[in-house]
Amino acid sequence: MQPYTADYAFPPPTDDYTAAPASQVIIPPPMQPTEGITSLISSADPPPPYPSPRTRRTRRREQQQALGISMHHDQVDSELPMLSPTISPRPRSNSNASMWSTLSSPSIAHTLTTFLDGEALDDMQGVGAACEALSATDDTLLSHHHPSLYSTTNHGDHTLDESPRRTSRWRLYVRPLTKSLYWSSLAHLMLVNFPIALFSCLFCFIFTLLGTTLLMVLPLGLLTSFIALFGARILARFELYLQITFHFPHAVLRRRPVMFTRRRSSSSTPDETAPLLMREEHHLVQDEQSFYKNSYAMFTDPSSYLFLFYFIVIKPPVVLGTLLLTLVLILPLIVTGVGAPVGLRLARRLGMWQARIAVDGLARV
Repeated sequence: MQPYTADYAFPPPTDDYTAAPASQVIIPPPMQPTEGITSLISSADPPPPYPSPRTRRTRRREQQQALGISMHHDQVDSELPMLSPTISPRPRSNSNASMWSTLSSPSIAHTLTTFLDGEALDDMQGVGAACEALSATDDTLLSHHHPSLYSTTNHGDHTLDESPRRTSRWRLYVRPLTKSLYWSSLAHLMLVNFPIALFSCLFCFIFTLLGTTLLMVLPLGLLTSFIALFGARILARFELYLQITFHFPHAVLRRRPVMFTRRRSSSSTPDETAPLLMREEHHLVQDEQSFYKNSYAMFTDPSSYLFLFYFIVIKPPVVLGTLLLTLVLILPLIVTGVGAPVGLRLARRLGMWQARIAVDGLARV
């Protein structure tokens, strides 16, 4: 077999390798850049692309024209110098500030107008009157923005007269003077509410204090505590009756405070696991006849102590505040005559507010 021979000669192998001296190392000369590359490197211009001077001048001219147009719009003369232009020179972004400015709360004037709107105060009676008041309010707003639509003008054969609308608005304004519901609210706030609140507060406070003090003498302490709780239940029932009679004459309470006798399921019926409402429908509930069980239920019922809390803590400041507002603000308006409808509407609103507090504190426990 012939040995493989290459076409070119290899250096003869040596047994020991020795590095060449540094003087014999050949270093290749550096490459010389061409003339074009040298000119680019030495140049101080920014990298391409290079906009032409003509394009720069054109863009500058367009910006100046746009600035002049916006300044012209900002200086448009308005017939109302105190108002800003209705069209904004630029679109507003949907930021938090812009959204809050759009969805802002109603003004104080709008709040007072809504508060003094007495047409929605007639519970279950004034639905038609409320609709009439709403239409009158819409007509008022429309005539405010477009006075030419409701002024007395002649357009050929058509004549628009404003006098019937003024008459209807005046009737809506003086309407509380002919409604007994407004006068009953005023009478309750001025004549009935304060004496009842004073008696209830003193009774509950005195007997609660005596009951807790005389607990060391157990029979007397239990007796005074029993009188305090039982009296608070009677006063709660009477308070609800007054509030409903004077302020919500057409309302019916589904649940009244228990006086003393509680209701229990009949022991003779086999179905003791049925709901209470179902047992009442099937006459499966009867009154408890045991005095001891009724007394124990009254002492362990949390609603008894909530009645005491209402008459001692909640009702006095509410009654004092409503009485001061009635004497300082509502009564002078009624005495003047012209502001009597406004005063009656305020009395109606105030009475309904404190009546709702009483219902929430006494009938929903």
